[in-house]
Amino acid sequence: MLESDAEILKKYYRTNECFNFVIQNANLEPNRDLLIGFFFDDDKIVYLSELATMAELAVLMGLFPSKGQARKNGWDGAIPDGYTEKHGLGKMKKSLFVWKPTSS
Repeated sequence: MLESDAEILKKYYRTNECFNFVIQNANLEPNRDLLIGFFFDDDKIVYLSELATMAELAVLMGLFPSKGQARKNGWDGAIPDGYTEKHGLGKMKKSLFVWKPTSS
């Protein structure tokens, strides 16, 4: 039985320092082998809807207890297209890696 993305995050977000997110795109199916070899190390990859926001990522990482709190602290708006990396986030100095593919 496969764990859902939410179950994986609940299990690992307190101990994990590195979070890999792929924003799904209806026009492009991400290839897991390519993602692990090119974008990410062999870590957990969480796939999210293209409607996901930066505030949702901050909550999933455990940086803030709610989306409202995350937005108040500057985590508002859409996830930028392409590849994004942020390091040293929060007290635990977590790292965020996000790939939002665009159709060309």
